[in-house]
This record gives sequence, C-alpha cells and structure tokens, in this order.
Amino acid sequence: MFEKAHNKKQDDIIDTFNKYQSLFAEYVDPLIYERQKVRPFLSPEDAQQMKRYEEISLENPEENYEIHLKSKIFEGALVKFGKKIFGENIETIPSTEYDDWVNKFDMFIAHGDSQIGIDATLCKNTLNTERKNGEIFSDIERLDEKDRGKEKFHVKYFMPTGKKEAPIELHGIPRVIIGIHADYLEKMLLEIKNGNSAPFKLMFLNMIKSQLEDQFIFALGVNGEKKDKEDKTYKTRVPEPIKRDVREVYPLCAKAVKSDWNEEKIKDLFISFEKNKNLFALKQFSFPEYHQLLSNIQTSWNWVSSELANIKKESSPTLLNETEVENRLRSHINEDQVLKHRPFLA
Repeated sequence: MFEKAHNKKQDDIIDTFNKYQSLFAEYVDPLIYERQKVRPFLSPEDAQQMKRYEEISLENPEENYEIHLKSKIFEGALVKFGKKIFGENIETIPSTEYDDWVNKFDMFIAHGDSQIGIDATLCKNTLNTERKNGEIFSDIERLDEKDRGKEKFHVKYFMPTGKKEAPIELHGIPRVIIGIHADYLEKMLLEIKNGNSAPFKLMFLNMIKSQLEDQFIFALGVNGEKKDKEDKTYKTRVPEPIKRDVREVYPLCAKAVKSDWNEEKIKDLFISFEKNKNLFALKQFSFPEYHQLLSNIQTSWNWVSSELANIKKESSPTLLNETEVENRLRSHINEDQVLKHRPFLA
C-alpha cells in the first residue's frame, strides 16, 4: 500500500515537471548554471552543509511540487527580465545556493555600488509572506546578536553575473519579499514578453519601497531602545546640539506612520537620517550592525524612490487587479508593529 502511494507521488512529480519543462529550461536552467560557478569557492564546511541540504531536499520533496516548480520559474523570470521589471540601470544577480538556503536571499538587485536582497515568493495566500516578513523583523530585533555565529543580513558568496574572480562577502544587506499569487505567473510571463512590463514594474517597486520603509523605522526603533538601555549616561557626554540632531529622527518616524505613511513625511525622515548619518555612526547612538543596515536601506530607498518618480513622469501604467498576496506585500505593516520599539516617541 505504501509502495503504491509512493509511486503515485513520484508519478505526479514527473507529470508536473513535464508540464512546466519548457518554462523550466528557459528560466531555471540559466540560474542553475550560474550558481554552479561558486562551487569551487565554497569552504569545506559550507560544501558539507550544502550536501546535507541537498540530501534533505531529495528525501523530503515539497508538499506542493507544482507551486515549488513555479516558484523557481518566477525567480528565473525576475532575473531574466530584471531590467524591464526594476529599471534599466540595475543588474539582477542570482544568489548562490548557499546564500539561498542559509541566508534566505534568492537574488540581488545591484544599483550602483549597493544591493538589495530579494526573497522571491509565489503562493496561494498570505500565510507564507507573513511568515517570511516575521522572520525579517525577528532578524532586525536580534541584529547585533550572533545566533550560533551566524550573522544576519549577511551574504557570504556574492558573485556578480559573468565574473570569474572569487566571490565577496556583503554585510547589512536589506532583504525584501517580492511575490505574486501562484495563478498570476503565466499571465506575468506573457505580458512581459509582449512588452507590457510597466504594471509589474510599478507593483514590484512599490513592494520594495514599502518594505524598506517598514524595516527602516523598525530598525531605528530597535537600535534606539537597545542603546538607551545599554548606556543611560551618554546624555551627559554628548553635546546637546548633536544629541538633538540625532534624536529628531525618532519623532519623524512616528509622524510618518501616524499620518498614514505620508510621502512627504517619509521623505523628511530619510533626508534627516542622511544628513546626520555620520553622527549616527558614533557608538553612543548606534550599534555598527544597525548603522550599516540603516545606511544600506537608505541608499536603496533613494534608488527605488527615483525609479518610481521616473515612472510617474513617463506614464501612468494600468494597475493590476491585485490579489491579497500582492496587496499585502506592497502595503505597510500596522502602526503598533512598526513602532513597537519607541524609546523616544512618548
């Protein structure tokens, strides 16, 4: 009886793969080829860990293999059509298998000298996206802590496409979720191939922008609360004008959120942080891990805001009929959650 059930499951997997074989060859095979290039650079420990992951995945196939397969195709499409979806002046770079499995990065958007990590998600409802968003916020809360030596928002093997030199490490790289409903995939591929990428570009860039804003305010609050607890005496050692300049950023967080995420107030917040970035780097005000993440978020926010401004100047793309999945990913999280750590907002 078990043998028959096992065979039926294997047959279903084969049938599903055959159904998507041409899309898999077009979008996923190039990712597999690109990711193989990093294998020679893996440390012995990481190579062994990769082997364990592969064995586990073979022994425990995905419960919904079709969604799993379509998710891989979605990842490949984001990489292949990156310039159409995210902008002409960027590169979409696939992560290595190690950073995919261990550090939760599926790919990166490289803009200038900066990067945003992408966790590409295809799902039927918001449960998976809520779980992943919760993991990101949990990592922000524990950013200065080492979990079994593991650094958060860390990329161990970053290897730009086409490069042959050894991969480099990146630190404090923001990670956002880009996702669509599983039933949207074929429509998205067809529309982009037919030259109609604008609605998807607008949707995905808004997802990135909203999540960067959520994470920025949350990280500021966590950093401020931890610093306040760590050193109650720094108020007497920091000149009042410096203290005032840095402290003014925190009420701007509350103003942005409490005004229903008003664009101008969000912009004021990021401008204020950028103006005082060097002050924030002082150990009295920031843990280095938080300062690095906040700085990288701010740089990426400047890029995505500029891309969205250009879209508004050029055209008004038709909006998609979003499901709850897309709507949730481009919406801000609620006030209580994002302002959970409010050391200076009372």
